[in-house]
Amino acid sequence: MLARVVAVLVASLILSSAAPAQSRGGESRATSQPREAQEVRIYDVSDLPADADMGAFAALMSIQLKKLTPTLVVVSAPADQHEQFRAALEQIRTLAPDSVVVSASLHRVKDASALRVGQPAGDALNSFPAARRVELTGARRTELAMISTESTSYIEDVTPVVGANAAGFDPTIGKASTGLSLSVRVGDSAEGRSPVTVTGWFTRSTLDEQATPLLEASLVAGVDAMDRTTTTARSLAGSLTLAADQPTIVAIVDDPEAPGGSLVLALTIAPAP
Repeated sequence: MLARVVAVLVASLILSSAAPAQSRGGESRATSQPREAQEVRIYDVSDLPADADMGAFAALMSIQLKKLTPTLVVVSAPADQHEQFRAALEQIRTLAPDSVVVSASLHRVKDASALRVGQPAGDALNSFPAARRVELTGARRTELAMISTESTSYIEDVTPVVGANAAGFDPTIGKASTGLSLSVRVGDSAEGRSPVTVTGWFTRSTLDEQATPLLEASLVAGVDAMDRTTTTARSLAGSLTLAADQPTIVAIVDDPEAPGGSLVLALTIAPAP
C-alpha cells in the first residue's frame, strides 16, 4: 500500500515539473515565429481609372484597405504586402489609357475650294469665324461626347380640356436644339501621332408661329398659337491620324444657311496636363 502511494506521489511530481517545461517550450515556439509588423501607409489613387475596384486588393492580398477620400486610401499590411500593392498600382497605371485634351471648332467658310480634309487648319481657316467651339478632356480609347447646343422650348401640340361651364387647352411642350454634337475617339499615340475617329451632327432649328382658328377662339389656357419647327442637319464624320498640338481639318460639308458656303470642322488633340 505504501509503495503504491509513493508511486502516485512520484508520478505527480514528474507531471508537475513537466508542465512548466511544456509551457516554456510552447512560448519558445510562439516567439520563434513572431507576427509580421503591420505598417499603415496612405496612397494617392486619383490617377487610377474611375471604375477601378479597390476592394479587390483587400480580397486578394493580405491587407486591410479603407477609403479616406475619393482619391486617397489607407492600407495596413506588412512591408512586403505594401510593396506588392505598390507594384499592382503601377501596373494599373501602365495599363490605363492616357488622358488627352480634344478641341473642336466649326467654321463658316465662304469658299472652301482650297481646303482639304487632313490638311493643317492654318490662317486660311482661322480667318473665318467659328460658329462653335468645344473642348473636352478624357481618356484615350473611349468615346468622348463633345456637345455645344442650345434648346428652345415651343408649343408642339395642344389637348382640349373641357370642364363645367369652361373649356381650355393643355399645351404639349417640345424642345428644338441648335448646335454641334460630336462623338470623338482618340487612339494611343505612336511617334507623336494618334488615330482619331469623329462622328456627329451640326443641327439648326427654327420656329414659325402658326395660329389656328380653334386656338384663336379660346384663350383660356393662354395659348393662341402653335409652333412649327424646321430643322436642318449636316452629318460630320472623319477618320484620320492627327499630330499632337496641330489643328487639322477633319470634315467639310455644305452650309445650309449660306448657299455656296461650307462648314469646316477642325480638331486639335494634346496630352492632358
